[in-house]
Amino acid sequence: MAEPSVPWQLDFTARTLDGTPLAGASLYGKPAVLWFWAPQQPEAGQQAALLQAAAARNSDIAFVGIARTRPRPVTEFDGQHQMAFTQIVDPDAAIAMRFGITTRPAYVFITAHGQVTTAKKPLSQHDLRTHLERLAND
Repeated sequence: MAEPSVPWQLDFTARTLDGTPLAGASLYGKPAVLWFWAPQQPEAGQQAALLQAAAARNSDIAFVGIARTRPRPVTEFDGQHQMAFTQIVDPDAAIAMRFGITTRPAYVFITAHGQVTTAKKPLSQHDLRTHLERLAND
């Protein structure tokens, strides 16, 4: 049986807020949550708090925030909300387009085997928990 390959959507490289390169392909092989967001959105603070709590409870899942803006607004938001999970910027929406994301907030859930599902809306705590349980049980 052939070894599954990395989903084409993960063929990107971006920089984290501290300048460290992040290869999308490095997310393959473990469950991951990508949060597409923008700091100016009214629900950003509430969604950040949900994800922060979820990331703290689910250390076996990679969480990555992908903001459609420049680094400075994300750094300022991060300073206010103290997000402990990885943040990158996608000012031209190049990464978002790979996943068909055109609105924010939106979420991409990637199983350890590379299966990709999306949620193109703000998530409640219940909805997020349901998605995370599916990732954990894959």
